[in-house]
Amino acid sequence: MAIINSISLLILIIPIVVGIGLLSILQIYLSKNKSASYGKILPIISFAISIIFVLIIVFSIVSFTSVNSDSNIPEVEIIPNIRDTGVVIFYSIILFIILNIPTIIFTLIYKNERNKIKIEELESMKIKDL
Repeated sequence: MAIINSISLLILIIPIVVGIGLLSILQIYLSKNKSASYGKILPIISFAISIIFVLIIVFSIVSFTSVNSDSNIPEVEIIPNIRDTGVVIFYSIILFIILNIPTIIFTLIYKNERNKIKIEELESMKIKDL
């Protein structure tokens, strides 16, 4: 049973890692462009998607617990102590951090490529001044 769970986890993680790798290559290409705004596209999209996912999860948890608390149906708690506001906030923060890993990667790629362009421009200016 543990082998099946680890295989299914790999099946989920491999496409995510490959996707982030391909998007990182695209980010390098966009960051090398003359216009700096092209390099900001993927970090902004990634950040917006992470906010949307966190809001969807938080609102679905809140609506799930409010619907179950009013009914006479026995509750099955998916996440223990989900009614506690602190737990919901904690899970939301952890989810937000995890979902922003691609945003951090894309932003670091952007900053690195823009710094390389600035260094090349400064070197070419020094050569022209000589």
